[in-house]
Amino acid sequence: MPVNQMVLSPKLMAVMRKAVMYAVTAESEFVQPPHILLALLDDEEIGARLGQLIDRGKAEAAAPRKRPPEQLRDPDSQRAPFPIYRSLVIRTPDGKDGKWLDQDSYEIFLEGARRVQAGPYLPKHLAKAYVSESNRDRGLLSILGHQPAVVAEKVFAL
Repeated sequence: MPVNQMVLSPKLMAVMRKAVMYAVTAESEFVQPPHILLALLDDEEIGARLGQLIDRGKAEAAAPRKRPPEQLRDPDSQRAPFPIYRSLVIRTPDGKDGKWLDQDSYEIFLEGARRVQAGPYLPKHLAKAYVSESNRDRGLLSILGHQPAVVAEKVFAL
């Protein structure tokens, strides 16, 4: 399904808004992958299964990352009064605050969208993308524990 026509499920939006809340609580400038993982662990549908595979404490203790999203630069346009990124901004559940996804989180989000065959984008797609993207990132891989292949196998069975 083309990413530009993706339907985001209310459950996925709840997970993403929860990730923003974790970023706000951590006083992070951007939503980072550990914030997404913590929000997935809180999800009522897949959180319990993920919690059996992933140590929540490792996600909570993950070091802050410094990989901001790519800034959009258009030499023909006027300079915007605020930074504009090649990413998404997600609002908190109350709508009072919003955070951009950092570069890694944005890549995870897009990878999850690519995994949707039919129907809406669900938290399970995001979880599969998180595990898939962790293979390229030692920091994310370390959060998955000693047997990331086992975690990946069980997450892909969701």
